[in-house]
Amino acid sequence: MMMRVGLLFVVLVLVVSSSFVVHAKPSNNRKRAAKTDAEWDAAIARARTFANGLSVTDLANMCTGISPSQNGGRYGRCSGTTWPLSNGFQGQCWMDGSLGVQGVNVTAFPTAMNAAQTWDRDLIYERARMMGFEFRKCGVNGVFGPIVNMHRIPHGGRNWETFGADPHLMGEAGVLTVQGIQDNGVIAGIKHFVGNEQETNRRYSNSIIDQRTLYEVYMYPFQKTVKAGVGAMMGAYNLINNTYACMSDDLNNRILRQQWGFRGFVMTDWNAIAPIPFTGTTQQQRLAGITMAANGGMDMSLPGDIWTKGDLASAINGGSVSVAQARLMVTRIMTPYYLFGQDSGYPSTNLGTAVPGVSTGHYVLARKMAADSAVLLKNVNNILPLKLTQRLAVIGRDAGPPPAGLAGQQRANPAHNVADSTLIMGWGSGTVRITYQVEPLVAITAKWPAGSVRSMLDDWNIAGAVNAATNSDVALVFVQANSGEGYLQIDGNTGDRKNISLWHGADNLINAVANVKQTIVIIHAPSQVTMTPWIDNPNVVGVIWAGFPGQETGNGLVDVLTGATNPSGKLVYTIARNPADYPAMLSAPAASYANIQQIPYNEGMLVDYRWFDYHDKTPLFEFGFGLSYTTFAYSLMSISGSAQPGVGEDDTTVLFNIRVTITNTGSVAGAEVVQLYIGFPPEANMQPIRLLKGFEKITLAAGVSGVVTLPLSQFDLSWWDVSAQKWTLSAGMYKAWVGTSSRLLRMSDTFWVGPVATTTTAHAASTQAVYATTLSAATFSANGLSTLNAANAQASTSTQSAATSTQSAASTAAFAAATSSASNANSLSTSNSAVASTQAAAATTQSVAASTQQAAYVSTSNVATSAASAITTTTTGSAKKNDLLYSKVGLAWPDGDFSNMWALAGNGWNQVSWIHTLGPWNIPSAVVAQLDFVPTLASCSSVNDWENAKAAGHFDNSSAVMSFYKPDLNSDMSPDTSVMLWRKHIEPLHGEGYNLGAPLVSNTPRGRQWLTDFFQKCTGCNFDFIPLEYFGDSCGELQSVVSTFHSTFNKPIWVTEYACAPTTTGPGCSPDTVPDFLFCSITWLHSTSYVERFSYYGSSTIGVPSYNALLSTDGSTNTLLGVQYVRNDDPRDRQK
Repeated sequence: MMMRVGLLFVVLVLVVSSSFVVHAKPSNNRKRAAKTDAEWDAAIARARTFANGLSVTDLANMCTGISPSQNGGRYGRCSGTTWPLSNGFQGQCWMDGSLGVQGVNVTAFPTAMNAAQTWDRDLIYERARMMGFEFRKCGVNGVFGPIVNMHRIPHGGRNWETFGADPHLMGEAGVLTVQGIQDNGVIAGIKHFVGNEQETNRRYSNSIIDQRTLYEVYMYPFQKTVKAGVGAMMGAYNLINNTYACMSDDLNNRILRQQWGFRGFVMTDWNAIAPIPFTGTTQQQRLAGITMAANGGMDMSLPGDIWTKGDLASAINGGSVSVAQARLMVTRIMTPYYLFGQDSGYPSTNLGTAVPGVSTGHYVLARKMAADSAVLLKNVNNILPLKLTQRLAVIGRDAGPPPAGLAGQQRANPAHNVADSTLIMGWGSGTVRITYQVEPLVAITAKWPAGSVRSMLDDWNIAGAVNAATNSDVALVFVQANSGEGYLQIDGNTGDRKNISLWHGADNLINAVANVKQTIVIIHAPSQVTMTPWIDNPNVVGVIWAGFPGQETGNGLVDVLTGATNPSGKLVYTIARNPADYPAMLSAPAASYANIQQIPYNEGMLVDYRWFDYHDKTPLFEFGFGLSYTTFAYSLMSISGSAQPGVGEDDTTVLFNIRVTITNTGSVAGAEVVQLYIGFPPEANMQPIRLLKGFEKITLAAGVSGVVTLPLSQFDLSWWDVSAQKWTLSAGMYKAWVGTSSRLLRMSDTFWVGPVATTTTAHAASTQAVYATTLSAATFSANGLSTLNAANAQASTSTQSAATSTQSAASTAAFAAATSSASNANSLSTSNSAVASTQAAAATTQSVAASTQQAAYVSTSNVATSAASAITTTTTGSAKKNDLLYSKVGLAWPDGDFSNMWALAGNGWNQVSWIHTLGPWNIPSAVVAQLDFVPTLASCSSVNDWENAKAAGHFDNSSAVMSFYKPDLNSDMSPDTSVMLWRKHIEPLHGEGYNLGAPLVSNTPRGRQWLTDFFQKCTGCNFDFIPLEYFGDSCGELQSVVSTFHSTFNKPIWVTEYACAPTTTGPGCSPDTVPDFLFCSITWLHSTSYVERFSYYGSSTIGVPSYNALLSTDGSTNTLLGVQYVRNDDPRDRQK
């Protein structure tokens, strides 16, 4: 454990109450120091001395593998072994694979895909450390791995050997794996650099990738491992932008060494040097290819068939490859050898040494990872965990052992194709020879009482499966798909899968069983499969995505089935409902050296969830998704730090820390993966809406809270500027989302990079973008409105001419002028041209001052007071209607009369921004079901009103989310009672898609005291803003109340205002004062950065005639009723 300084953290929890808080420091692999520059320099010096003492023959031998064609049909002692030298050096030994020493009886750990599915930095590292231990014990100098190629297509044969479909996740897991391996003194050889995203035609395909996508997606994980000190890198088979990767001077010299500072060596994939030209394999053509590769940065040829030791010696003696270049190649090969101390005390190669997990204790980690990597995709009515009293039917060959036994299976197929039994890995060079595996049927039978488990392992015996299911309480149907490396073909699948369907008629099997019994489906597969034929079957009540979980597969699964392990795995790719929704699919035409397949990466940076988000496609299960047996609430998000724009790619210095409190609100202990997504400012020209830039896993007992910190470095926030040819950190506003998947985003906030330093905030409202709805139909005095237009125009001009002017300064000038003019108002009128001018000026001020989105999104509507008229919505900018969260005009009806409001649901108002009810809840369920979002203010006079609302389904309707609730101040409901009701009914909704506000109360003295008491008693409640209702007609009082609440509670404010203050004796204000008050208050609220939203609505207490007069000078009903501004919702932000 001493090797884990800075990475492993241990939290000791003594739970003394349900409010105990765990402050968890994140595992941060930035703090794990790589080898120092001095250590690298010393190793390079020793390697140079070694190289300078070699003859041309030895130089060629050191750079070339022992291939069967050159060694009597046999490899050397390892699959990748260099030739011995005349000085007695026996060469280096390199071995696959991605989950253990290939061909040796070692631990079969869960695959890289499953390691990533844990999202657990400590487990990912420990897996690699234990693998490195076994490689070292076998005397292997280096590992061909890990693989950090992107999971671009679901068909990809080697997807299970990688860490998923996101470059950040891939990079972080790759770094942890490199560190774990190299902490044993074993050299990690990251692969395949770069663009090898399919097995089909891998030798004869050209990956066409634009430069920015190449840097930010496909090369990004490689660069991360270089920063972490990886010792070696393996090139790819394919061409990249018309040049073979292993022969590319641009990749292997300019980028890898000059830009990134890589100091290790580069080796070929198996015979990945192409002849020049590609029309034949004569010695002259081979020499041309060898020359291009060696001078282009390639150091070692494996296994040594096309680039033989004799060929390289001829190239050196002939002068096409200089002796100096050959010595440089050997220097680079030997540098990591000396860096990791392999010249002293390193075990000699002995691949006959069995190091199975059972003898090393590694099986314990293998079992834990098998359980922790299981992703619970569906759990209807909490069917899981199962009870030992339930009778089970175990169905499908994927649950059982190989018919010929494990030893017989491996003798028949060393590449471990076990598609006739449970799958624990795919096929190809990334497999291992294992000593045992625990099949699911074996583990389940051992755990359940004797006689309570029936089985049918024949996938095609539907009648037998149905019979087994009928005589059980629950059916477990095990299904699979398989893939592997392209040198083997299984059932017509040449590495890559021909399609992404489940194998062996599994769709029919699942439906047949589900038609007679509640069914839980367990899937072992290398990546996405199509689930639409059965996922919506109502009797498919559970789905577990098990991936390829290694030798402890059965034990790990039983731990999940019984609840011994609470599932916490998350998907590392998106599973589409419709296969056509994926951004890229397998392309497999006939190809050869003379007929290269062209593969354009037309999706660009929009890989996986980025594609689904950008194109507004709804997946079946999104990236990062996974259920638990408990629930978690998010609260108290804050951002601290500062940064200035500039050039660089520092990934060691933390610029910002995002902190969020996670509370286990369920009844059992569990682990939550907190995911951080970042939205970039317009200056970055970022096509994806948001990018994963951090994650952390935290384990909490029931009722316990923990604080998770997610750091951001310069590299995390930079983008590749193609024109400038450098990584750039842009000035501007960035948005941070935290959540439990790429779609289930619980909280968000913004921060600035630029001249104004960002300090610790709680929901940094002052830096949030401004989106405004129209002020049309708010009936101001003609003179006042004109003055406001002039003031805003002047403020906009000033802001544009002076870059340092701020939004608040410009708005303050407008407010002062508007207030002065409003006090002299003597008439009521509307002016369409004036309104348009106001909108333009306001939008200009907002755009320049905020330095963010340039378009204001404007909605205008006409609504009748007695009947809803046709709705006309006008938006500017590129956002779709459904993207404009909260940006519709806020609506309210006098006397709580909603009869007209509901007609709007059928006219495009699917996201009503503001509803006010008076009295008990009275929103028709049929209407609520049509709405995407209904933040609701409702007065409840008793506990019964809350309970009745719950019983009516208004708190748990899947189409709507409550935002806040208001206790009636005329009742005796105490803050204590409201806190209880809040926690019972409202707070659990925090995970349903939108933020929650505290109970809303008026600005009366009693109301202010009530809210103060509520906040004190509801410490830790998951509200994110303060909804404040203002009754009155004093602009000064409004300013005082709003600013006081903000400074007291340090929360963003939502304001809704009555135009007068009703009292027990009658109206508290005159209709004549309303226009002036509206004019002043809306101007001030608009200028105040911490006011995120505000609305105005009228009240019938001032009298119907006066109310109509307020709405329109001619008393017509064709006028808008309410006004709302929105400050913090990026129109791309789809949180539901």
